[in-house]
Amino acid sequence: TSKVVSIFSQGRKKFNKGHFIDLINYTISDPESRFIVEKAIEIGGAKSTFIVSKSPLSKSAIIKKSGFEFKCPVDLDFLLRKKSWHRANVKCLVIDGMIENISEIYHILEKAAEDKQPYVIFCRNIVPEVRSTILSNNQRGVTDIFPVSIGYDEKRINMLNDISVACNTSVISSITGDLISSAARRKLDEISSIDISRGKIVIRENLNDKAKNHIEYLEKRGSGEFHPEKRIEFLRRASCFKSEKVEIKIGTNLQKRLPGCYEMIDKFFRSLGASISTG
Repeated sequence: TSKVVSIFSQGRKKFNKGHFIDLINYTISDPESRFIVEKAIEIGGAKSTFIVSKSPLSKSAIIKKSGFEFKCPVDLDFLLRKKSWHRANVKCLVIDGMIENISEIYHILEKAAEDKQPYVIFCRNIVPEVRSTILSNNQRGVTDIFPVSIGYDEKRINMLNDISVACNTSVISSITGDLISSAARRKLDEISSIDISRGKIVIRENLNDKAKNHIEYLEKRGSGEFHPEKRIEFLRRASCFKSEKVEIKIGTNLQKRLPGCYEMIDKFFRSLGASISTG
């Protein structure tokens, strides 16, 4: 790791492709492993999130996935002592308001207990009684529901709208005459996968036309805005739709030929991430 940091320190003012080659050559001697690392960085870019895992298939594979990243408060109790809540095929509900009574989401609790699917509920706030009921059911394994309270902070005033675009769903709002209890009874939209961790939510979903148009709108407003703070805010919102993840699956052929290759490649990307974040 110290060698990695020193290489980054040398090129901190102007870091280019040559520095990455030096970095890879310093840490990885095996040609096939080096090729996998170089290809992964080429596909995703150095600032992507790299996930290394062992594959049951013979050949190694590199898969790039787009994601939408939102930084917001996360109730850590719902992580159930884990670092993150990663789920696939997640039912979602976006509410521009407060959940004040358990009866408003009773149908979701009932449905979640039956189908055992994961659910995520985005809202402004949630009263303690409703929160404790959901948490208790999760802890007992009855449901798998993660409520995310965005709050009323001015910096996050538009976040629920942006999240609804990322999830390709609609916002439930009393302003438009929607009732939470009625929306909870309808068939909910589903997202491919989601990662929730401390202070961060990453929604993994295909970039649909709705999202593309929204990004274009935000970037256009940002580039045409004369007020510095407003311009930064529009561009920041647009950047939330540009999170990348690269999955590196190490095949059994390489695992057998070079025991420890998984640990070596995983260590490299962990060092890379730590060096970029500190540099």
